[in-house]
Amino acid sequence: MTRYIRYHSMYAAITAHAGQHAWDIAACRQSVRRSEVLLTALQHHAGPDPAWPAHGVDRMRRFCVAELELARAADEEHLSESYSPCRWGFWDQHGGPAMILGTVDVRDGALRPGRHVCPPAVEDLFAPLLSLAARDIMSFTDLETAAQAALGVPCPAEREWLADVMTATR
Repeated sequence: MTRYIRYHSMYAAITAHAGQHAWDIAACRQSVRRSEVLLTALQHHAGPDPAWPAHGVDRMRRFCVAELELARAADEEHLSESYSPCRWGFWDQHGGPAMILGTVDVRDGALRPGRHVCPPAVEDLFAPLLSLAARDIMSFTDLETAAQAALGVPCPAEREWLADVMTATR
């Protein structure tokens, strides 16, 4: 598996949450952007690991000084000043493959679960991160509550599910 498979799992967890709460396109985009920032901030805060560089870590430094300025980092109005200049962040690159794999679907522009629904254990992996995504600013101590979702942290349920999806055994 690629080290960036965690992004596919995160998007699937976001779609599960979006489907449960009937999020519209704006709520989905905000959750994607904020969750990507959190995933990157987890890597930045833990110290740069050359084996597990997160997307956008170079642009995140300025938002991770005394605390994480999540709203500013994920700002959709000033994209050139945010963690990603793309309106949907890194979803722009990962979205197509996620839809082809069937882990994510898009209906009326909003993200929804795909034919390979995110397993509960993977949803649980991202629950703390998705909870933090609702906040505008947070301490790094609060950020650490989502550390289980960081790149490179093993999750057997995630590995089994995505291995089945990618090898078409599911």
